Amino acid sequence: MNLPHRPIDLRVCCMVVPLILGWLVLPAQNLVVNPSFEDTSCCPLSYHNTHCSSSWTTNMNSWDFFHACSTGEVSVPTNFAGEQMPASGSGYSGFIAWGPNPLDTPPYFPVEIVGGTLSQPLITGAEYFISFKVSLADRGLRSCYTDKLGILFVDTDHGTVNYPAVGRPPVVQDFAHVFADEAIVDSSGWYTIQGSFTADGSYSHFLIGRFFTDTPSYEPCWAEFSNPNRHAYYYLDDVCVSDRSGDCIVAETGIDVSVTDREIVIRRTSPSTIEIALGTELNSSSVDLFDALGRSTALVRNASGSVNIDIAHLAVGVHTIVIRSKEGRSISRPFIIQ
Repeated sequence: MNLPHRPIDLRVCCMVVPLILGWLVLPAQNLVVNPSFEDTSCCPLSYHNTHCSSSWTTNMNSWDFFHACSTGEVSVPTNFAGEQMPASGSGYSGFIAWGPNPLDTPPYFPVEIVGGTLSQPLITGAEYFISFKVSLADRGLRSCYTDKLGILFVDTDHGTVNYPAVGRPPVVQDFAHVFADEAIVDSSGWYTIQGSFTADGSYSHFLIGRFFTDTPSYEPCWAEFSNPNRHAYYYLDDVCVSDRSGDCIVAETGIDVSVTDREIVIRRTSPSTIEIALGTELNSSSVDLFDALGRSTALVRNASGSVNIDIAHLAVGVHTIVIRSKEGRSISRPFIIQ
């Protein structure tokens, strides 16, 4: 399936807030404590060791914590869920956002909610700007994807609680303060979901996940994977909440990738296809794909807009995409095939 790429649509924010001018120098105002999962009280050794990540104290249905200090199943960048470098620093979290199995028919994968702490409560009536980065994991049964990932602000720390009987936490009530309608289908980079809202309470904590009970209207799982226990699992990093737009809002389109150069967006649109979207300044470029031995495995000349490349024949491992513009500029980006 090849979903069209559109800027992430935020229901609560219909316009992009301009970045604060570069000459206006103010201290950072991110209210999220430990926003990139760097501060640890211990090194995670296995699944669900979320207590090792300082200030991320709400754990609904056992999300996961990954860190470079660990080895094996919760290490960084390679772990049980896939392979991904942190958006920044040395750690990130991961959670199940959605699964196609009926929640009352075990075995199922219940929806997981990640929860963190603010350094000070929000001020009722004040405007706040939100951003957080997600990346789709695709190892093992993680062959699905979903839309409506979002953030919900709450008054209290919910602690560690599981809902095995219903699968879906009670905070899932078809509402989030900021969420994205767009489905995140790429596992190669980090996407920034962002927006703004007016605080309707003096919230001191927040939750991140999928807070909607509906099933996505599109086919949300790759057709090649038919296991009934499959689910959509996302990595999470760099969470920001601020009363200043420049602290959190990072791109005019509401979407960002870890490769910093927004002229290029690389997404995996199916298990056998990648799409490379080129900015207008890269029209008429050549796109070349190289394997780990430096051999060219695909070449597209005079590429403009979006280019689809078949990767079904390529070996598992790290590959390199090289874009050469008509002016002679060369840009390279890694791409992992699992």
